[in-house]
Amino acid sequence: MSSSVGLLDFFVLEASEYLERLDGIVAAAGDGTPDFDAFTGYARRLRGSSTMARLSSLSEVAAGVERMGRALRDGVIGWNADVRGAIVAAIDD
Repeated sequence: MSSSVGLLDFFVLEASEYLERLDGIVAAAGDGTPDFDAFTGYARRLRGSSTMARLSSLSEVAAGVERMGRALRDGVIGWNADVRGAIVAAIDD
């Protein structure tokens, strides 16, 4: 097994965990507001992991999710059904 295949296998495991955590944070909030600190942290981890695996398109999506998490945490944008739908769609994709 080449090192690039090993790296990709590790990335798949790691990224799957981060995506499950992100999904869980949003789901656990129900109709309330999620823990934006935890959400932003997992989005950052996903961005870092995809950057290390040289998956630039996924890194860009993860960076966007991370920016959304920071904006929500900092009150720049508010949490509503449209934002929740967009974030859930990004995580699912």
